[in-house]
Amino acid sequence: MRGHDGVVGAYGTDTIELNIDELKQALQLGAVDVKFRKKDGTERKMSCTLQDGVVPKATKEDPLSQKKIRQISDEVLPVWDLEKEAWRSFRKDSVIEWTTTV
Repeated sequence: MRGHDGVVGAYGTDTIELNIDELKQALQLGAVDVKFRKKDGTERKMSCTLQDGVVPKATKEDPLSQKKIRQISDEVLPVWDLEKEAWRSFRKDSVIEWTTTV
C-alpha cells in the first residue's frame, strides 16, 4: 500500500503535479482511497477508480460519460465513486492524502 500525505500545501507546484500524476496512474490501475477537502471546508474520504472495466462506458443515454465531460477542467479530477457507483470529482488542490487499496 502506498500513501501520499500532504500532497497539497507543503510542496512546490512541480511536486503537486507529480503527485497528482501518480494519483491518476494509481486510479487507472485500481481502487484508491482519496481524502480531500470539500468546498464547504469539510473533509471527505472516497474510495474511487478510473480503471477500465470498472467505470461505465459511454452509452447513447449518457454519451458524455468519462471522456468528454471529465476533461472540462484541468483543476478538477473526475473519478468513479465505488461506493455510490456514480461519477464524482474533486479539485486537485484539495487532496489531503491518498492510498491505494488492495
